[in-house]
Amino acid sequence: MTELTREQKIKALRDAATWLEENPEVPFPSMISDHTYVITLLNSKGTKEDVSNLAKAASFIVKGFSEERFVFIANLEGTIEYVLSGDRKEICKRKVVGKKTVQETRPIAFETVETEADIVEWECEPIL
Repeated sequence: MTELTREQKIKALRDAATWLEENPEVPFPSMISDHTYVITLLNSKGTKEDVSNLAKAASFIVKGFSEERFVFIANLEGTIEYVLSGDRKEICKRKVVGKKTVQETRPIAFETVETEADIVEWECEPIL
């Protein structure tokens, strides 16, 4: 994959604007970022409805989850991607299913102590 030229990046921005016009149900990005191979449209306050609308409008989506966040990445036109992320609780229900003991290092005292933490499962209904 070669780096996009200035002209390719400008074309990608025009294509992104056209795609956004053609898909008004997808939230407008809060940031547009220029990367070596792709123009990225970013929105970090996604809701369940936003995810569903993006999935309907995009041809390919990669999804990922961390403990408290979600991210969906849609490849739109080859040189454009739309990244929608947000709080996981927006699209899933957090359910505490138990407790576990974890070791935690406290930096000021440089000691490791054991504390209790929730064991969590996420119940996610299908979005589409």
